[in-house]
Amino acid sequence: MDAKIDMQFYYTIWFGLQHLYDAWAKRHGMTSHAMFVLYTIAREKGICTQKQICEKLLLPKQTVHTILNGFEEKGWLERQVMETDKRNKRLLLTQQGKEYAEAILGNLSRREEAAMLQMSYEERRAMSENNRRFFENLRKTMECPD
Repeated sequence: MDAKIDMQFYYTIWFGLQHLYDAWAKRHGMTSHAMFVLYTIAREKGICTQKQICEKLLLPKQTVHTILNGFEEKGWLERQVMETDKRNKRLLLTQQGKEYAEAILGNLSRREEAAMLQMSYEERRAMSENNRRFFENLRKTMECPD
């Protein structure tokens, strides 16, 4: 295969994965962006700010702000002023938010894990390493001027 055909195949997989996560989020009444913001807050357990979410998920500040406001309105999120930097607020899930996150993300995680376990350890390591290498190579080529 040549590189263009390989890229077409890669895009098919990438778009397919996006579709699966979009559909999962929609089934649970949210967008995939909102689901991954929820995932990030739940994973970081109170050591998370809006800025960190924007940087981690590569989402615009306004998008994340809107999602966080929605979480707060639903009673899932509390914002606490940080002692070390009063300009930033730490994002904490409420008990209701933790329960909601576990219901959606826990179920998703079990399905992801089941899919991974259908592959051998070597296949999983190769997938991760190859994706990392492609990412690094693409990042380097995109940093070069046109």
